Amino acid sequence: MTGKEAAAKTVAYILMAVASSFLISASFPPLDLGFLAWFGLTPLLFALQQRRLLGGAFLGFIYGTFFGYSAFHWTNHIISINLSNYLVMLFIFALHFSAFGLLYCFASRRVRPWMIIVAPALWAGMEYARSNLSFLAMPWNLLGHSQYCYLPLIQIADITGVYGITFLIVMVNQFLSQVPGILSEKKRTGKMRLLEVPRAGYWIPSFSILMISVGLTLSYGWYKLGKNINFHHLRVALVQANILARDNMSIIQQVEHLRAYERLTREAAKRQPVVIIWPASSLPAPITSRVVRFTLAQLALGTETHLLVGGAGQDKAAPTREGYLPYSNSEFLISPPRPPDSTVQ
Repeated sequence: MTGKEAAAKTVAYILMAVASSFLISASFPPLDLGFLAWFGLTPLLFALQQRRLLGGAFLGFIYGTFFGYSAFHWTNHIISINLSNYLVMLFIFALHFSAFGLLYCFASRRVRPWMIIVAPALWAGMEYARSNLSFLAMPWNLLGHSQYCYLPLIQIADITGVYGITFLIVMVNQFLSQVPGILSEKKRTGKMRLLEVPRAGYWIPSFSILMISVGLTLSYGWYKLGKNINFHHLRVALVQANILARDNMSIIQQVEHLRAYERLTREAAKRQPVVIIWPASSLPAPITSRVVRFTLAQLALGTETHLLVGGAGQDKAAPTREGYLPYSNSEFLISPPRPPDSTVQ
């Protein structure tokens, strides 16, 4: 192979990884074209089948970088996120996909006939790790999230979680990535071409596994959607005091902050909602603060209503800006005390 041919192949594989990142990005809002996820990963997986370990890691990193930009570009509008924080976040995000590319190339050369199962397992495992790495967790835009509009497909989530939906999507993409090999199996000349395709004589078992998986998933979904469910409505109230929690607030300031929400909460409680919801950054101090805990406990008791309030934990790796703390999106449910059991003497 000449140097120009090798360079052309490398460019082609990079473009495949970029194309996959665009297709998968488009499957999420705002474009919200969820059907693209069912074949959007095919170019990336096809390219990975042609690469060795380091090449696979590189292609995965390229995919993760472009996909990460799409997933996190909105954070550039947050005051507390500067360029260095954004680049670090994007780099860590891309590393997950780089690890997938490395492991995929390793597995495809050892258990190729089983990649219809191994590839989805690797991707779902990568998403699980990405969602649960302590303060480094980035549980956004998991592949299965793109299917929220397709009710029969997502019913399986009550058993597998979102990772089961991701597994099925990657399984379809993995089979599609093998289609060029199926079509060209009888046309091989032995000459080096721009896009090499591995022999795909094992496509029948792969297709059978795919059809069984899709069939079982849809059957379960239709079964769940066809069940008679007794629906009932819940009255919910939302309150917004339009005030911000500040850094180093005194006890008096914390009390005044909470009183603003208390007035709105008591007013909303007159309509007897099941739960009253506060904004994500509504607490002026951590939930462990005595002032916060006492106020919330008394308010839940007085209104006899559940309260869903935003936690006051500081956001990871985000500095204080202009005296304001960037709060995380932790939520806490405060339940009113149960009335005493009249049967107990």
